[in-house]
Amino acid sequence: MKHFDSIFKKLKITSILIIISALTSAAYTMEQKEIVRAVLKGDSPDFEEAIDFIKTNHPPSLPRELKDEYLDDDDEETRERILAALKLYNPGQYAPLWIEILKESSNTQNEIEIIEFLGKYKIFTLLIAERLIAPRSEIREKAALTLKDTGDDRILPVILKLSKSSNPVDRIYLLEALNHLYDIRFQRLVISFLGDENKSVRIYALQCVMDNDIRDSIHTIKRLVSSDDNDEVRIKAIQALVHFRDSGSGYTIASVLKERKKNLSLEAIKALGQLGYNSAAGPVSELLLKETDRELKEAAIVALAGFGRAGNINGLRHIVTEEKDPILRIKAVYTLGDVHEERATMDILKLSLTDRDYRVRGEACNALGKLRRNRPSSILLDKIKTESSRYVRSAALYSLQRIKHEKDLVPLFDIYSTEQDPVFRDMLKKYLRANLVKIVR
Repeated sequence: MKHFDSIFKKLKITSILIIISALTSAAYTMEQKEIVRAVLKGDSPDFEEAIDFIKTNHPPSLPRELKDEYLDDDDEETRERILAALKLYNPGQYAPLWIEILKESSNTQNEIEIIEFLGKYKIFTLLIAERLIAPRSEIREKAALTLKDTGDDRILPVILKLSKSSNPVDRIYLLEALNHLYDIRFQRLVISFLGDENKSVRIYALQCVMDNDIRDSIHTIKRLVSSDDNDEVRIKAIQALVHFRDSGSGYTIASVLKERKKNLSLEAIKALGQLGYNSAAGPVSELLLKETDRELKEAAIVALAGFGRAGNINGLRHIVTEEKDPILRIKAVYTLGDVHEERATMDILKLSLTDRDYRVRGEACNALGKLRRNRPSSILLDKIKTESSRYVRSAALYSLQRIKHEKDLVPLFDIYSTEQDPVFRDMLKKYLRANLVKIVR
């Protein structure tokens, strides 16, 4: 009898425990529904209470339910509240859930927020690495910067895999990411992209080697300048050589001028000037004898001024005597004053003193003031006597002031004594007074 009483008591206790467990489970289930409802609703004391409850209890089945709500709800504010709740859990314990959320996320800001959160945990390195070729540039950049901060070497095989993608867009996206991720281990990979079959990939690779100052790429870049089948790539390659300040590339760049392609030649001339490769003065001058495009002629004249060499002086002579555009004639005359071939330039400058445009004549006077070895004082004095334009006469006077020969003072005084233009007479007076005071002292 006692045995049956003992069994009855045990069954009674067991039944009570089952009932209590069921009641507790029902209460807990109801409570979880209330938590989800509060998170979805937001902006109420219930939301704050729900967040506090999650922080304290971490209900294990809640994340999956919140994940389902995140994927079903397209309201971004609601999704942000769901993410705030999910972040209260250790993401490593719910990795599949986060992977699903990240892959299904369509809002840029939310996706950036998720990447930033998951980036603190190396378990998600490979998942974030997949975002390096995401369609949205903001996502790609965030993924790259996050991976750079983690410094996880496991991204290396991912990078190599992405580099072998048959889709050129993927390869371009990867190069963009490498601008943020780059370290010496990726050098050979980036240089290899300079030989990619897709011209856009080659252009992005050139930008990448510039951004990361990969000087070991210079030899390959020279080959692109000489023989790439796309002019856009060749232009970008020329810009890269300028970036590296590689003066040894001057010959390669100058050889491009022979092809007579406007955009390519224009970039080459600018590059030669920036590199100060004055050995190119010859071919640049030759271009002035044949070229009809105004922009190219102007670039060539500017480059010669930078070289300080005229190369073939006939190029500048041709512009001074034959060019219809007075602005180009002025630039050519200015350049003649900056090149070192003084004897050759003197005759051309004398010709430009008779130009129909007073601005060209004035620039010729200015250029003559730079040719001190040939002592052009007599030419400038004669121009002051015979010229009708005050602009030109003033330019001649300023050049004489630059030359500073005392023997010019007497002829200038003679001019002053008969000068009719009151403005120019005052200029002469000031010039003579200043120089006479120096002599007396």
